[in-house]
Amino acid sequence: MSVETVVSHKFAVGQKFVAGHVEKVRSAQAWAERQFNKAHQFIRELSVSQTDPRDIFTQIYGYPFHFPKTRRRCPDMTPL
Repeated sequence: MSVETVVSHKFAVGQKFVAGHVEKVRSAQAWAERQFNKAHQFIRELSVSQTDPRDIFTQIYGYPFHFPKTRRRCPDMTPL
């Protein structure tokens, strides 16, 4: 086997290894980008969907919901 054949064979093996490694890196980068996009979309949906529960109640029942007022205690802390 000549020196040129050995060198070209080793070069071809190295090229295959590098090509395979580059493909794995690209695949990992694409996966990471998809995961980032999913997370970003989820965050956008959460920020849009945070509505006031009172608004939802008004939409469903047609009148506003009023939270009950808490009963205040007398200054000496005895219940009313």
